[in-house]
Amino acid sequence: MNAKTKETILQAAIKMASRDGYRHMKRNDIAITAGVGAGTVNLYFPKGIDSLRSAVMRRAIRDGVTFIVGQGLADRNTYARKAPLELKEKAVAEMMR
Repeated sequence: MNAKTKETILQAAIKMASRDGYRHMKRNDIAITAGVGAGTVNLYFPKGIDSLRSAVMRRAIRDGVTFIVGQGLADRNTYARKAPLELKEKAVAEMMR
């Protein structure tokens, strides 16, 4: 497997989550955005869209993407709930605007 391809898929998923919402990401749309086939997305995220959502949430927490973290909190995502308190507060405040 190629780390660059996995990163390309993850970046496409983050872009889609930021634009369309964390829960509205679809494998085929992510594949098109990443410029790969849907089967390639499955290869790198074999447990399906939920494993890709988890990777997106972990990256959003790492990078401080409050829009995605806020959606994860609303969805009771395990990773979002474990995010640093300051990030969670910023995410909730942003959602309240």
